[in-house]
Amino acid sequence: MRRKPVVGVIGNSHRVEGRFDVQAVGERNLRAVADVAGALPLVFAGCPDITDVAALLDVVDGIVLTGARANVHPTRFKSAPDAKHEPYDTKRDEVVASIAFYIDSDIRITMTVFTAGRKH
Repeated sequence: MRRKPVVGVIGNSHRVEGRFDVQAVGERNLRAVADVAGALPLVFAGCPDITDVAALLDVVDGIVLTGARANVHPTRFKSAPDAKHEPYDTKRDEVVASIAFYIDSDIRITMTVFTAGRKH
C-alpha cells in the first residue's frame, strides 16, 4: 500500500474555560487536507518551545498555515499594535517565521496558506 503524504497543519493557541492552554485546529482545515488532498493531516503546535521546525520539516511532505482568530503581530511589519486587531499570537508568529526561513533556504517543501477561507 502506498503511503499517504503527511501534511502538517499549524495549531492556534486558545484558552479553554479560562484556564487550560490548548493548541487547536479547525476541523474544516483538517478535512481539506484529508478529503481534498488525500493526505494525512498532522497537527503541530504553534508554540516554538514545543515545535522543532527542522525536525517537523523532516517528517512532513507539506505544510498548511491556516488563517486564525489571532492576527500576525504588527511589529513584524514595522507597525504599531492596535487593540482593534487583537488578539495576537506571537508564539505562532515565531513558528511561522521559522518555517518561512527553512522554506526560503534549501529545503524543498510544499506550503499552502489559507486565510478567510481562501487558498493563497
